[in-house]
Amino acid sequence: MRPVKKIGQMLRLSRVGGLLLLALLIAGCQSATLQTAGRDVNAYPAMWLAEDHDSKVYLFGSIHVLPEGVRWYTPLVASAFENAEELVIESKANDSSGNVAMSEYIQTRALLPEGQTLDELLSPADYARLQELAGILQLDEYAVSRMQPWLLRIVLTNEIFEQSGMQRTLGVDNLFEESALRNDMKISALETPREAMMTLAEYPLEVQLRQLSESLGKTAGDSEKDEFSGLLASWATGDIDRNAQLIAAGMSSLTYRNVVVNRNRKWLPRLEGYLSKPQQTMVVVGNAHLVGKSNLIDMLKRRGHKVSRVQ
Repeated sequence: MRPVKKIGQMLRLSRVGGLLLLALLIAGCQSATLQTAGRDVNAYPAMWLAEDHDSKVYLFGSIHVLPEGVRWYTPLVASAFENAEELVIESKANDSSGNVAMSEYIQTRALLPEGQTLDELLSPADYARLQELAGILQLDEYAVSRMQPWLLRIVLTNEIFEQSGMQRTLGVDNLFEESALRNDMKISALETPREAMMTLAEYPLEVQLRQLSESLGKTAGDSEKDEFSGLLASWATGDIDRNAQLIAAGMSSLTYRNVVVNRNRKWLPRLEGYLSKPQQTMVVVGNAHLVGKSNLIDMLKRRGHKVSRVQ
């Protein structure tokens, strides 16, 4: 491995961080609105209503990236959102202080321990695929080799979505947040951007390497694109059983527990807080949190709340 000066290394890694933030945080596209997402509706995703004597909480599952042409903003979804006093999302894309904290956290977790590089930790085939990715993203090979596997997985996933025509600006939660901002609607979050990032970053290195290897294997063919197509189709048709099966099949049990179940348990009392407010609330979270094992809908029901599917 060739030596690289510290300042050059930091500049390259700064570019990697910029790509990550671009992938995760850029919100807003003037041509993408909830209204365009509702014109000639062709998708009817599931939506639930949890209600108390003086409060209504609608729960809608988000797909964070979408291709052009998916029209999911049905009259029922429009009524739930446009009559709500508050929008609740996972974390705010437009939270400047939260994003600063997340960026600082990423910098502390972005690099492997001093002296370690991924070419020594991955198989030759996996590292060759990483070199290919570095070329696509125009990143320095050394910077890539020093990155933590969890960070590389995010960059890799973003690249797959871009190549497949998926756009984060068309993502469900992004469009809701942009609309709420334009209409001065109150926006609340279930977690901070830093908390969301910790869910992805704080795995043991050996687990990160295994997950990265699995992701690299998927990018060698069309399996990840096919997997997302199935998830998108089952979400769009409201087939929650099929959607749950595909979500579970696409994650290891450890990832599912950390990314879905543990966060659901943390969010549950916060959601119950909205059921104590005399208002209508729109909750938009990743669809994986509302279907399958230990989902928020079942958790609310077990706590004695009245919850029904309304779309």
